[in-house]
Amino acid sequence: MIEFLNAYKGISREVWLISAVQFINRVGSMVIFFLAVYLREQLSFSLEQVGVLMSIFGLGSLAGVYIGGKLVDRVGFYPVMLVSLLLGGTLFFIVAELRSFTALCVGLPALTILAEGFRPAGHVAVIHFSNQENYTRSTSLYRLAINLGFSIGPALGGIIASVDYGGAFIVTGK
Repeated sequence: MIEFLNAYKGISREVWLISAVQFINRVGSMVIFFLAVYLREQLSFSLEQVGVLMSIFGLGSLAGVYIGGKLVDRVGFYPVMLVSLLLGGTLFFIVAELRSFTALCVGLPALTILAEGFRPAGHVAVIHFSNQENYTRSTSLYRLAINLGFSIGPALGGIIASVDYGGAFIVTGK
């Protein structure tokens, strides 16, 4: 543990906070890993419909990163991060209530566009709060937070989904 802390010594408090928020954000993305199962088993969509919804989800994610990056250039990283977290989290609660294919065709991309806007904003914030001496370590910490979140999220999501698939959406929204 001491070696870990020494490796990241000298990184600004802001980078640690942004990394912590991104860790929590990525743990909360647990619903992604069970979305196809949820759509198929809970909502009884056909494999074709699940494929379409998952594709729309992925396209929304790509669009969210692109739009988020453009917005960061225009308004800065902080407003994009704030809106992404607040509205993205809110949309998880809304999407948890959607049951029709058409509603999910609208709700899923809206969710991912908002939620994924955080990624470019977070990267820009890490750059902003780093200096030449700690940039690589700051970026490393941020990526570590993302990867750890994506490692822990599916395990937690599996436990929650075994009780209630919809519960994964609710926990993710919080």
